[in-house]
Amino acid sequence: MANKVATFSERLKEAIEINHLRQIEISKATNIAKSSISSYLSGEYKPKHENLEILANVLNVDIDWLSGYDVDMKKNIKNNEKLPNQNFTFNSLIDERILSPLLFKSVSNTDATIILRMNDNGLDKIIPEDSFLIIDTEKTSISDFDSGDYIVLQNENNYMVRKYFVDKDSQKILLKPHSNDEKFFSKVYDYKEAINIRFIGKVVSYIVNL
Repeated sequence: MANKVATFSERLKEAIEINHLRQIEISKATNIAKSSISSYLSGEYKPKHENLEILANVLNVDIDWLSGYDVDMKKNIKNNEKLPNQNFTFNSLIDERILSPLLFKSVSNTDATIILRMNDNGLDKIIPEDSFLIIDTEKTSISDFDSGDYIVLQNENNYMVRKYFVDKDSQKILLKPHSNDEKFFSKVYDYKEAINIRFIGKVVSYIVNL
């Protein structure tokens, strides 16, 4: 086993800062009381193993790293994290949901690819607002997604983009925004609730609309 080089509270603070989360968001995403989160951060208490696993999954870090051991963080989350970009732009005012078939040939070999204009600020720290999202619509259920994927879901007449995390042990998923707007919060669903979510697909790339 690796040596311990930090305390749990130190690693928890670091992971929260990297993810740009507030205590209330952590509480809502994990169903752990905010008072408990505060106690963890102050070093007053340490979480039970079950809560430690939930925190590691929500924060997308290795559980041993979170415990303070000298191991890799597993997924190195960066402020400037980007999806693969195809390096071309649009100056068009096209509002159509599906764009030119010629464009599809340059980004995908499948007929299941669609392009949506992003009208949701939930990921504006990662994808510029008003970008075009290239989406694989063959990926439409929780079994198709992996933790760390960016997914599009429909809420009434709007499309939302969120980062997806899954905890298979507790059978819950987390949909997390990365936004400068504090009105966006992470949301946790159990598998039964997730059945009612309309997933449009997985984001495979995006195009900046200048």
